[in-house]
Amino acid sequence: MAKIIDYCLITASEANDLDEAVCKYIRKDWQPFGGVAINEYGFDDTHYSLFAQAMVKYAEGDNVTTT
Repeated sequence: MAKIIDYCLITASEANDLDEAVCKYIRKDWQPFGGVAINEYGFDDTHYSLFAQAMVKYAEGDNVTTT
């Protein structure tokens, strides 16, 4: 099993902003961990969204496989 050595949570108010941030982290050797979380909330006539993606770094040399 691959060893996670670092973890962070990326958030954005727009899906395309989250996409750009995730791509930047991937280029820095981070990997998405799990799926995207979306929280929608609002007050009266105001509506907000928050998109989040967990990112991890694995120990160097660990092979990560997904099924």
